[in-house]
Amino acid sequence: LLDIPQDVLVRYGSVSFETATLMAENLTAKKQNILSIATTGILGPDSDDRKNPIGLVYIAVNYHYATEVRKLNLSGDRE
Repeated sequence: LLDIPQDVLVRYGSVSFETATLMAENLTAKKQNILSIATTGILGPDSDDRKNPIGLVYIAVNYHYATEVRKLNLSGDRE
């Protein structure tokens, strides 16, 4: 559905600024939305294969084809 190119996933990983950006942009383009929101992150209990820290989250918002991405480093646990 989101059409993230394999080379982007290999180069940057699924939890990255680049992937979050493409998720929101591709969803807007495919569904002809004016607003799309995408999130990707590591919630634990383990890190990913790139050793990204638990709590790393990217949130991307695409509005009228302009994209803003925020990187969060959350602490705590799932509870």
